[in-house]
Amino acid sequence: MILVAVTVVIIMLVYVVPQVTRVFTSMKQELPLLTKVMIALSEWLQSYGIFAFIFIVAAVGLFVFSLRDRERKKRWHKFLLGIPKVGGWLMIADVADWCRNLGTLLNSGVPALPALNISAAIVNNLYLRDSFFAVNERVRQGSSLYNALREEPGMPGFLLHMVSSGEASSELDTMLVKVAEYYSSRLRRTVDTLLKLLEPLLVVVMGGIVLLIVGAVLVPIIEMNQMI
Repeated sequence: MILVAVTVVIIMLVYVVPQVTRVFTSMKQELPLLTKVMIALSEWLQSYGIFAFIFIVAAVGLFVFSLRDRERKKRWHKFLLGIPKVGGWLMIADVADWCRNLGTLLNSGVPALPALNISAAIVNNLYLRDSFFAVNERVRQGSSLYNALREEPGMPGFLLHMVSSGEASSELDTMLVKVAEYYSSRLRRTVDTLLKLLEPLLVVVMGGIVLLIVGAVLVPIIEMNQMI
């Protein structure tokens, strides 16, 4: 929806606005500020829009290519986790996957260390993946999973509490699955809420932009009629 909205606005500015405003500029009439801004934006897009598009595509491509370096990608993933609100949800998503996979493997009879390694290897966030591998190493050296997780900064408190309870009751696999279900449920509710808010917000923003474009065209016409 966002892509279609941006495309429509660009088409209006590049093809529609010039056709209409050409009449005003040929009449040498003093134009309102809004109309001047729209004309300037339209002319800029016509002259430099393709270069701006190429620059954006090249910048995105260069950024993606730069992430092929593991350390650079790890720093980027660490930065994502540090973004307020967004980083927390990204961590919860990966923690939910880790818990679900580890709980399922343990419940299926896979030994703890291989199960930990498999679960850590499929975590999407590289920084968090290395954190789970560090947890695996501590467990291999004899630490409990709870103590190993507690030494890693930023681990969710609910995860630590459930792992501690699971180890104490010998139901770690069940507790891990419950953590995964809880976090997955929270994520689904959050995403559903955001989508419900995004659609009307996008409509309002698009309506405002179209209203500005239409106003930039209509205001000079109204002024011309008043002069007549």
